[in-house]
Amino acid sequence: MKDSIAVPLPLSMSASEAAAWYRAMVPLIPDLPVGAYSGDNEHELAYSKFSAYWATKSMLRLAAAHSLIEQTIAEEFLTKFKLHSAAEYIGRAYVLGEGKYVFSYAMDMLKDVPEHEKRLFPGTIGESIGLEYQAADGIYVVTEDGWMKKDAQSQR
Repeated sequence: MKDSIAVPLPLSMSASEAAAWYRAMVPLIPDLPVGAYSGDNEHELAYSKFSAYWATKSMLRLAAAHSLIEQTIAEEFLTKFKLHSAAEYIGRAYVLGEGKYVFSYAMDMLKDVPEHEKRLFPGTIGESIGLEYQAADGIYVVTEDGWMKKDAQSQR
């Protein structure tokens, strides 16, 4: 295992590239280096370790947002790739299991890329069809022919 994580340079990626990088990194979280953790008992140790992995996911998400060439969509990027608090992941895991399995369930949720996130910030026109953009003069939608004003598309 390496001692550091290579993150993209700021302002170096398109939205689709940053989203793809983030989606590829999330499942790898258990294999990435984390800060030192300690605890007086097995539960504290597991909580500290999970918290370190949560911090790693938070850092990956922020690195992807900072890598966006178009920084005007960074807030949207962070909103769409929602990151629940470590406590929320653990709380959900308590519903699924008990004892030593709680942190295993929490880790499974942390490294999961939900289906709706897999479709965010598509990179090709084929993946983009149907996306809408609110401009000053109306709503535009991506069609097979490219961007088209929504009113004009419905008249076709």
